[in-house]
Amino acid sequence: MITGSIRKMTVSGSSVAAAIVLSILALVSPMSAQAAQGHFECRASALRLNLPLGLVVEPVAANSANNPCATDSQAVLSFLNDLGIRTGTLVAKTNDAPLPVYARAKVEKVNVGNLLNLVNLRARAIRANAHVSVTQNGKCRLHSGSSLVGLAVQGQNFATLNTPLDLDVKLLGLVVAKLHLNATLGGKHPTIGKPDATKVTQRAVWLHVTDPALQAVLGDLIMGEASVSTVGNPCA
Repeated sequence: MITGSIRKMTVSGSSVAAAIVLSILALVSPMSAQAAQGHFECRASALRLNLPLGLVVEPVAANSANNPCATDSQAVLSFLNDLGIRTGTLVAKTNDAPLPVYARAKVEKVNVGNLLNLVNLRARAIRANAHVSVTQNGKCRLHSGSSLVGLAVQGQNFATLNTPLDLDVKLLGLVVAKLHLNATLGGKHPTIGKPDATKVTQRAVWLHVTDPALQAVLGDLIMGEASVSTVGNPCA
């Protein structure tokens, strides 16, 4: 009788333990599945000026919060500032669902005249895009590209430029800034930085000032920026 009671208690204890484990799995499984699924991030900016003291001028940005990705569309008819930057229409768009997730930016009638007394750039249109595709086995693939149409920059002319071009901006023979055109940051084949399978940022125009004296006026000018990234595996 004692033995029988012990066996009955053992079985009952196992049943209770199993029930507790199943209850915990039932609670955790949806959260684990959601965490494994992940989500997208996306952002598009038509124009951004990084000024001294952390001041940022960004007249048009779609889904500026970036995380998570959201469908958004923003536009203004023109932009003008006292540094000598003038544009026509600026447009930024992002899309979250349905796929494809994307970010797109466009700037029309760009005229950068003697910026910092060193940089001259004109273009009829500047475009940048980044998007996510899904492979047959459910993996995310990041893509990006940009182009400048009717481009005149630092004495060079291009009907259309859609490949990377890096120019040194010099003052008295010294490099004081870098002008990156059609730059890719991250992704499978970046032109700047290391590959990043989870994030890609495309910049059609990126003037990066490196001289400390000039940084007192301007840090960066970015026109046509599009970025997408993945958190977890949202394509599965």
